[in-house]
Amino acid sequence: MRANFSHSWLRLNAGEVMGVLQSHAAIRPGVLDHLQGSTDFRIRSYAARVVGEWSTQLPDTQSRLAKAVADAHPRVRLEAVVALSHVGGQSSLRTALMALDQPTDKFLDYALRQTVRHLLPTAGKIAAELPAPQAAYLKKVAASGPVVVSPGQAIYEGLCLNCHQAAGQGLAGVYPPLAKSEWVAGDAQVLIRITMHGLAGPTKVQGKDYGLVPMPPMGLDDQQLADVLTYVRNAFGNKSHAIKVDEVKAVREETRARTAPWSAVELGR
Repeated sequence: MRANFSHSWLRLNAGEVMGVLQSHAAIRPGVLDHLQGSTDFRIRSYAARVVGEWSTQLPDTQSRLAKAVADAHPRVRLEAVVALSHVGGQSSLRTALMALDQPTDKFLDYALRQTVRHLLPTAGKIAAELPAPQAAYLKKVAASGPVVVSPGQAIYEGLCLNCHQAAGQGLAGVYPPLAKSEWVAGDAQVLIRITMHGLAGPTKVQGKDYGLVPMPPMGLDDQQLADVLTYVRNAFGNKSHAIKVDEVKAVREETRARTAPWSAVELGR
């Protein structure tokens, strides 16, 4: 099926379009072209994230992410760096290191360090072929050794950090905060449903409106979902009871026919 969307329509409905395509695993390079060329950095950021998720089905993943790594906005560069950690391989390591060619902030610094550490086993002897600043950074990360984290934190850093940030603060107007969020501290079953199936449409968190970009399903198994939600509910100043695997199993069984993301209204919010 051919995608026939005007740029202005896509700009206004990008999140809904990509959320639908992601949920149905429908790869549309033409839609990505429009979104990566958007004048709105939030749309370009989301497009970079989707490139990472569709990497095995796109013929030009590296060139698309290289473009995003060189983007003028740090948010787009951060999304691309995190996506490269999922794509993997030496080419991804080279592309991620290109982020050093532009100014960084604390969020991008953190994401780049984690991505480079994750991709270090693929490095081989590329340090000799890299520009001096990139080679020095690679050696510095290699010398720093691994950081031991909990299973939940590892999942958060791999799947959630690029949207919700290292301190759980999110991005104003786009990605809601997790720190001291009523959604995080509230009904555990609501949180499980969101993480399992996604969330789309208007949402209010801490009195502020969100919903421009939908949250897609995370594709986690029961143990992984319990681990990451337990981490989130006890990080960033939160303090709530752990999520048990049995709770996740019960929700999965109850909602096994569900294929669409939830809305805030359906969840009673």
